[in-house]
Amino acid sequence: MNRKFKIAIAGGGAAGLMAAAAASSAGAEVILIEKMPAAGKKLLLTGNGRCNITNISMLKPDLRKIYGENGIFLSSSIKELPYEKLLAFFEDNGVPLKQEKDGRIFPKSDKSSDILDMFLDILRRNRVEILTETALKAIETEPGKPGRVRAFITDMGAFEASQYIIACGGKSFPATGSTGDSFLFAEQTGHRIEKLHPALVPVKVKETWLKKLQGLTLDYVGIEVLQKGKILFRTGGSLLFTHFGISGPEILNLSGSISALDPSDEITIRLNFVNQYKDQDIKEYMGNLLASNTKKSVLNMLKSILPERAAAISVELSGIDPGKKSAVITKQERKALSDALTGIKLTYNGTTGFAGAMLTGGGIDPSQLNPGTMRSGFIDNLAFAGEALAIDGPTGGYNLHMCWLTGFMAGKSAAGEI
Repeated sequence: MNRKFKIAIAGGGAAGLMAAAAASSAGAEVILIEKMPAAGKKLLLTGNGRCNITNISMLKPDLRKIYGENGIFLSSSIKELPYEKLLAFFEDNGVPLKQEKDGRIFPKSDKSSDILDMFLDILRRNRVEILTETALKAIETEPGKPGRVRAFITDMGAFEASQYIIACGGKSFPATGSTGDSFLFAEQTGHRIEKLHPALVPVKVKETWLKKLQGLTLDYVGIEVLQKGKILFRTGGSLLFTHFGISGPEILNLSGSISALDPSDEITIRLNFVNQYKDQDIKEYMGNLLASNTKKSVLNMLKSILPERAAAISVELSGIDPGKKSAVITKQERKALSDALTGIKLTYNGTTGFAGAMLTGGGIDPSQLNPGTMRSGFIDNLAFAGEALAIDGPTGGYNLHMCWLTGFMAGKSAAGEI
């Protein structure tokens, strides 16, 4: 099978679908090549199956704060596809939206399948050919012209086009087809790859006592990450305990930064179970709490401010007899209890890896691409889009928004070149 198209796109995820929609809506003849049995498999999983498509913070985004230094690369695409225009795109194509906690935007139906069906309907109307179970194997450049792609080589033959877009995803959730192909093709064509690491991923720790808290969620937990005694990151919020470690929104958002650290020096995660009282002197607060609960045991006293299992583990770590009455707690024991509540130390032991990650940290250095077209700076008819770019943000719809932006720019500019 050797066929010619105007635009060939590899990868049928969020960025690839958006690129195909943008290019075909501009009148270009497009083929979308996907190695899985169907396009959009990973898209269906986003937002726990509800598809958190964006966040209201993207209305007037601080790109560096959201995505780090590489986030400024998205400035051009934000101007071309502003927040309001993106929302109108979904709603005009039959998907009503709603806003939830923390500004997260979802389809009103709470079904990610509605987003996928919308894209597939657009591609059908625009006569985009979708070729599934077809893996991109290599990129062939024109003889004597290494700066121009001649064909996508797949296990179903060669596909020639005027413009090419790679949107094969990162390495997270490899079962959905994201196995790092984008990086292989980027390296093959001479592009730099920033160090890859799992991001938005649960964290493992060495301490086995955490199994006693498995399944428990605590709100208002203070979280600090230390290396060589220096606090590198500090945040606070909801924390979920697992049989292997910790998860929850705040840990997920920190996980990419933690997994990128040099593991040769021990990394410690310090938790404060009573972070909601941070504006008070904790020792004074504990003194008042003990004084007002003199007839209660230490354990029962703590159960008035913490779930039972969290209270029990705090007493255990303090070394105090849980049945000891609050009235007879010594000054030294009071300090030990305060320290146990505010300075619980966990030893970082890696993450659940790319298989358990929502996102790939690192990736293709965007400085090598044109921010207005997503095309390579040295291969004039090849563009990259989506998770493979080294532009990653926190949970809350930001990473899908990046895929929409880069896919749109790649597709629209490719059509404009024809």
